[in-house]
Amino acid sequence: MEIVTDIPTTSWNAIVDFLQKNKWKIKKQYPIMAFDKGIDYDYYLLVKNNLYIEMAWCNWFEGELKTDSTTFIWLESQLNFSFQKNTPNHLNI
Repeated sequence: MEIVTDIPTTSWNAIVDFLQKNKWKIKKQYPIMAFDKGIDYDYYLLVKNNLYIEMAWCNWFEGELKTDSTTFIWLESQLNFSFQKNTPNHLNI
């Protein structure tokens, strides 16, 4: 598993939308009724065909994404986006 960081908010939200449109299912998320969901913090664990993508976002450090290298390559090609690796603030290897 690898973690990428520094995903801008608009890109992070677009990735969540893209994954859901491509039949990735939300297995776990930051509570929908949390007063700060999407304002201070957000989190998703998405699943498809035994593959997992874990996503965290906060308004201080922007978005992070954790998955296998093959899924990263697929996402970059589908979204025309280049991910950066840095020290994560919310996700752990």
